[in-house]
Amino acid sequence: MHTARLGSTGETLQELAWAAQSGEVINDQAARTIASWYQSPGTGQQLAALASGATFNTARLREEIDAHIPDGSRAAMHAWVDNLEALLRDD
Repeated sequence: MHTARLGSTGETLQELAWAAQSGEVINDQAARTIASWYQSPGTGQQLAALASGATFNTARLREEIDAHIPDGSRAAMHAWVDNLEALLRDD
């Protein structure tokens, strides 16, 4: 399995600003990078799994987003999970 690199802080902040201005969803690289910023042994397994490109549970990921990701990135992360779930359902 190939997992793309995490983004730099600058790239990720630029993606967050673009998403906020355009109303579009952040890209996968930005979601993984944000997860990497906030994952730690105390935050649960889903953020770490997303950050490393492993399998994760979207319902539990949402809980970890709410508990550990600050307001500035939280809405973008939820929109990304919404988009992922829609793709998986093939809406």
